[in-house]
Amino acid sequence: MPRIIWEGNRDGDRDTPDAPVPENAKRLDRPDDIVNASLSYMILPCAACFLAVFVKSRAVGAFPFDLRFAPLAFLVGFIVALPLHELLHGLCYPDGAEVYIGVCLRRLRAYAVSACPLSRARFIAMSLAPAVPGLASLSLFLACPAAWRPLMTVCVVPAFMGLLSPAPDYMDIALVLRQTPRGAVIQASGDGLFWY
Repeated sequence: MPRIIWEGNRDGDRDTPDAPVPENAKRLDRPDDIVNASLSYMILPCAACFLAVFVKSRAVGAFPFDLRFAPLAFLVGFIVALPLHELLHGLCYPDGAEVYIGVCLRRLRAYAVSACPLSRARFIAMSLAPAVPGLASLSLFLACPAAWRPLMTVCVVPAFMGLLSPAPDYMDIALVLRQTPRGAVIQASGDGLFWY
């Protein structure tokens, strides 16, 4: 199991721990503003969530939410979208890897950083892992009986947040698939993502 190091709330983002990358490593070409560059990767997950709400509304024949439970839904959503998202990244690292996890509440951000090299396949799995709670929430939302409007309300916000918050991760997957060959190793450093 990886060594997860919880750093709590920080004032700013944490840099990736310094670790040497091989001389033959090539830097992945990534945009400078990752958040803005990844916005287009929210379109499909957002459309899927809205389609699920539309389908559920038609199935139950009414508005499927009980808005009294909206504050609880947002609280659960933020728990899924921030620390759990990063914990799931961290759990995908190999045994003995050090992964630093924390949040910056002032900026509504969280992070999981490690300089441990990952195979291309493991990097993709690590990048997709945070979408699992969003998919689970969306599935539970769709499976709820019409009378369970409070539970549907509590499920829908974590579904949206759980599927939209990995947009930068989806972008990284697309970049890795386009820029690296099969069998490549991906490693993060303070200067970006490298592959070799």
